[in-house]
Amino acid sequence: MKAVSQKEFLAAYDAYADALYRFAVVQALDTEHARDAVQEAFVRTWKYMAAGNVVDSLRPFLYRTVRNILIDESRRTPTESLEALQEDGYDAPDPRADVAAVRTEATLTLSHMARLEQNDRELILMRFIDDLGPSEIAQITGMSENVVSVHLHRAIRKLKILMHIP
Repeated sequence: MKAVSQKEFLAAYDAYADALYRFAVVQALDTEHARDAVQEAFVRTWKYMAAGNVVDSLRPFLYRTVRNILIDESRRTPTESLEALQEDGYDAPDPRADVAAVRTEATLTLSHMARLEQNDRELILMRFIDDLGPSEIAQITGMSENVVSVHLHRAIRKLKILMHIP
């Protein structure tokens, strides 16, 4: 495959940056970290290609880079358990208690998605929000297409259970 020119890379930024940001926000649950991860992914990708390395499919490569950045960051950042937070006086809201106050179905779905494991959220987001196919998701995650399909099916089933959809 030919090397990507600066013009093509900038066009890829215009085409993918918003979708990558949405993907990162759902993963990081923080807009600042998401924005930083997307910027870092483009910088790393440009440096990688400038060093003479070839990227076959830029979109999956960028998604995988953002994903890896967020995973690395989450490993470096210590987390507190919900029990420890509750002992300190934090009372986590029950997402089911305010269903009447939720204005849109999208907001409700995102609140339920936050309760899924990161990998499940990631697969649903890539498939249905970013419109990536199983083969592209497989390239991003390093799984086979069949494994992606099975995990995606299970993630959807878990989300349906959380949303009380038969």
